[in-house]
Amino acid sequence: MDARLLELLPYAMNLKNGDAKILRNAGALITEPFGSIMRSILVSVYSLKAKEVMVIGHHDCGMSNLEPEEMTKIMLERGIKEDTLHTMLLVLKYKNA
Repeated sequence: MDARLLELLPYAMNLKNGDAKILRNAGALITEPFGSIMRSILVSVYSLKAKEVMVIGHHDCGMSNLEPEEMTKIMLERGIKEDTLHTMLLVLKYKNA
């Protein structure tokens, strides 16, 4: 998700518009077998005929400093309901286990 990579990554890999399907997510992680990022990869491979898949992370990723408790506090302060937050907390705790 790092905006610094928006232009840098295609330049570094010598990619032109249309050369690649670039999917971005927080942490460069695939955590669920049929989560949204995996579905996008499957569509790319089986419908759009992609021949390769690369997962590319970067140094100083904001995800590496993510504190679930602090994020939870901020979300509650901004009006996210406890019921809604409960599901999100389970996912965050699982990913940080």
